[in-house]
Amino acid sequence: MAEKYNMSFTTGGLFRQEAEILADLYMESKDWDESKKKVLDDNLFQVTTRNALKRIVHEISHRLKLLGEKQLEILVDGSPHEKQHILWLAACKRFDFIREFAVEVLRERYLQQVKELCANDFDQFFRNKAEWHEELSSLTDATKDKLRHVVFKMMREAELINNKNEILPAVLSYRTVQAINSVNDEDVLVFPISETELREWVV
Repeated sequence: MAEKYNMSFTTGGLFRQEAEILADLYMESKDWDESKKKVLDDNLFQVTTRNALKRIVHEISHRLKLLGEKQLEILVDGSPHEKQHILWLAACKRFDFIREFAVEVLRERYLQQVKELCANDFDQFFRNKAEWHEELSSLTDATKDKLRHVVFKMMREAELINNKNEILPAVLSYRTVQAINSVNDEDVLVFPISETELREWVV
């Protein structure tokens, strides 16, 4: 069987505001532990319970630690659009399931000029992966629904689909492309981009 998926994304989304705060603290201190402690001590995310705050800090820090320096810089001083793209990238790097969905379904549908994604696209992808990942077969229908909801929410927050689930082409800035290429030029595949753009951007 293939390596198990981490499926711990049943709540939340891209956590843009929270990620901006943590990224800013880290870029000042270059110390993840110190940055996380500051968020926890001062409840900078304004979360009602301590346990919930810890969970969110834990999740966001894991995503941001997977980003390169130039990608973190965008979270500090980039445009809203650039930040959304980097946060989608972070989620894809954190969760292989989401990354594979982005490459194999989102981008492929875009290349096929399919207008929108639907719940069945996710469900079919899930079923296909379950043949190789037994951990997916053990998930309840309710959990599967939550996972689908969160993935679609992330795509909307990244403006890769709209409220009608229509696929939107990713208009990546030059700075974002350079930041992605500084770590792994194949990471652009998680965005709905054309083959022409891919040839231009991958170095």
